[in-house]
Amino acid sequence: MMTTGINKTFYWAVQRDQESEKDNKYGGILLDWILTQVSCVEERNEVFWSDNQWFFWRERIEKGLLKSLGLDPMPPRTPLNVRCVGTVEREGYRIEKLILEPRPFFMVPAHLYVPQRATFPAPAIIYSVGHWMKYGKMEPDVQACCIGLVRLGFVVLVYDPIGQGERGCSFYEHGHRDLLLVGLSQEGLMVWESIRMIDYLLSRPEVDGNLIGMTGASGGGLNTLYTTAVDKRVTVAVPVCYVTSFSAFLKAMRGTNWNGGIDLCNQVPNVLEYGDMAALCALIAPRPLMIVGGTQDPQFPIEGTRWTFQKVQVIYGHFRATERVSLVEIDAGHGYIRPMREYAYAWFSRWLLGKECGVAVLENSVETKDPEREDFRCFPWNAPIVSGSLIARMVEDKRPGGDRFWRMVSREDTWLQERQEMLSRLQHVLNLRLPLGVPKVWKEAEFDDETMFVERMLMSP
Repeated sequence: MMTTGINKTFYWAVQRDQESEKDNKYGGILLDWILTQVSCVEERNEVFWSDNQWFFWRERIEKGLLKSLGLDPMPPRTPLNVRCVGTVEREGYRIEKLILEPRPFFMVPAHLYVPQRATFPAPAIIYSVGHWMKYGKMEPDVQACCIGLVRLGFVVLVYDPIGQGERGCSFYEHGHRDLLLVGLSQEGLMVWESIRMIDYLLSRPEVDGNLIGMTGASGGGLNTLYTTAVDKRVTVAVPVCYVTSFSAFLKAMRGTNWNGGIDLCNQVPNVLEYGDMAALCALIAPRPLMIVGGTQDPQFPIEGTRWTFQKVQVIYGHFRATERVSLVEIDAGHGYIRPMREYAYAWFSRWLLGKECGVAVLENSVETKDPEREDFRCFPWNAPIVSGSLIARMVEDKRPGGDRFWRMVSREDTWLQERQEMLSRLQHVLNLRLPLGVPKVWKEAEFDDETMFVERMLMSP
């Protein structure tokens, strides 16, 4: 009799779950809660934009950002061990094929575009490649932008990010979740590589180290924004098809787990805790900043871009430098297409070359090469060099040593202090504000037969 009652109860519970799933009654609860929390944080962050409060909060945001990136403290600046493995001569410029080591044994292939006719030392620009995974620095639109810039008289450095181009075409290589367990982040690795690229540019006699620009689209726009925010040696920035409010981005990507949970450079821990996208952009002030967005971009909605720009304008106004920040809207989707590049050319020419060229500089016909041409490869063995095992070793090296930990906790005096510190850190990571209080509970349905009475309850923590 009891077994029959249990079976009936089980079938009743399964039916209720199936009905809820069919009606999608609760499928969006977690996502709704996340968006609510983001809205609350944005409302709290409104204090940044009023009554010159920015100057009070700026240092806190800078420190928080460095910590989130895993760059507090900064890694040691080890030798770059630069090797030039060949040169490609082209009309009006040359491309030096380089291999650099921003960290020991991290092999980074790069192309340095050097104009033949320019006033040296000349301004330099780092092009940060977005998520064009297969070809990286050889993606045709990336080539076109580098060619357009070097023709204007800029030295241009472009390199393959982790898991792209000659470093292996793999989102697995590009997104290492284990970094998060030891206070590091994928975006932090990418920002550090860009910082080391700046170090290299400053070593070149052709480069004016006081005039460094940076640009890139999508993930390259992200890298441009974060690198410029933490490294003031970047004097002009043009992030493309990335800047939008975090709430607009989350709504646009709702239900996709941030591109399936593999695009980890977008997931910078705790970044919303101390600021939003506008605050990150405002860290660049009063250095010249042009934000470029596509009005048809599905991932980075232009409405969020406009909202962010309005906030950033306020901060540039505090510096009396509103002419140094600009928003360009192009009727296009996601990418770095020719009209976007032409606006970037004019912005860089104005602030790095001192030339007033209007709002855009026309891009003359450029000849890009087949992305798979072997004579443009930096690794002479024609095989990718991935960084996954090196990143795993970094994580292992950051992990507290087992023997040291157990020796510390085996003593009562050190354990009590360590325990309290661990609990505090754990509450911070889990965002637990104790005491939690009493959850809200309500009854959705009930089941009653001869053997048992069951209630289906919902709880909101």
